[in-house]
Amino acid sequence: MPRTSGRIVLVTAATVLGAGVLLLGATLLVGLLLVHVLVHGSIGHLDDSIESSLAGHRTSLLNSLTNAGTQLAQPLTIEIALVVVVVALAVLTRRVGRRCSSPSRSSARAPSTSRRARWCTATVRTSQGWG
Repeated sequence: MPRTSGRIVLVTAATVLGAGVLLLGATLLVGLLLVHVLVHGSIGHLDDSIESSLAGHRTSLLNSLTNAGTQLAQPLTIEIALVVVVVALAVLTRRVGRRCSSPSRSSARAPSTSRRARWCTATVRTSQGWG
């Protein structure tokens, strides 16, 4: 590996590490601000009043809806949704690949000017990266 490549890797790693440390620090500061300052002030009182209001107006329908929302956030549900999205994208990209690789039906029009040819060219460029 050339010396410049190693330097680029080190600079990139240091930049990512530094950004991560800054993000962690900012998150910790916001958390400390929320827990030790804002909870005992107006924001904490507003939060308590909203919570009391919601608890006072509970119905069986709202309980069922909030339970359904909670169940949708369970790990198994998220994993199933992820599998469905991956399969759908695989099917879609397979169709796109076939459509772009099949010859044009009308030979009277130049393939580079057809809408499908322009779309396929853009799709191939995007999948290969912008560089």
